[in-house]
Amino acid sequence: MRAVILSAGRGQRLMPYTAAQPKCLVSVLGKPIVQWQIDLLLDHGIDQVVVVIGYGAEQVEKVLHDHYGDGVTCVFNPFHHLCDNLISAWMARPFLQGDCLLLNGDTLMDHGAMETVLAGKEGPVVLAVHRKPVYDGDDMKVQLQDERLVHVGKRLSDPIDAESIGCIRFNGTGAGWFCHALEEAVRDETSLGQWYLSVIDRMAGQHPVWTQDIGQNQWAELDCPADLAHLREVLPRWNLRKHGWHAAMPNEPKAG
Repeated sequence: MRAVILSAGRGQRLMPYTAAQPKCLVSVLGKPIVQWQIDLLLDHGIDQVVVVIGYGAEQVEKVLHDHYGDGVTCVFNPFHHLCDNLISAWMARPFLQGDCLLLNGDTLMDHGAMETVLAGKEGPVVLAVHRKPVYDGDDMKVQLQDERLVHVGKRLSDPIDAESIGCIRFNGTGAGWFCHALEEAVRDETSLGQWYLSVIDRMAGQHPVWTQDIGQNQWAELDCPADLAHLREVLPRWNLRKHGWHAAMPNEPKAG
């Protein structure tokens, strides 16, 4: 299985931590976010990793080459300063084939969540979701019919059944459906400002898109400094010890 990580953005909401580096290089317990993601994938046997980069591309390429050599493929999105992640997904089309994962560049999961995503519900397209009592305006909300996706988006009204955690598994024909839908979407100039999940939302009306609840497993996203503080607190409890977070903790860099 291959994994594609969308990490082209700067992360303006994370200032001052992104004053001189892109979001994916922001350090948590001494290791950049993108490394936490790649190491988790490697732990689960996914050794074909593609990272879509944009802002600070040279910095990201150096970090990835220093740690993984030629084991990680970088795809440059030249429109990163103009668009949201739909275009980054479109740039990654050659790698979205067969069985693969698509990950947001600011999503972190524990081992249990990754195991659930990989071994969970079968289907051409499976969106990983999490249920909670209350959803806020920044959540990527999900409406379901049983376990099949009806709609996904931030502006959905009640009833809300779950939220997307920023991870999709494609099996067989599902990646082809998605790439075809991306090709259609980019013909509309408004696609520059859209998330790739808007494509999944439209696909759900044409093809079966299933969801996989991660249950009690843990995940978090990195959008703002409060999220960074939360990650520093919870990450040590997530059984992500294989890559030495405890050794890096004393050297945690400050903002800027």
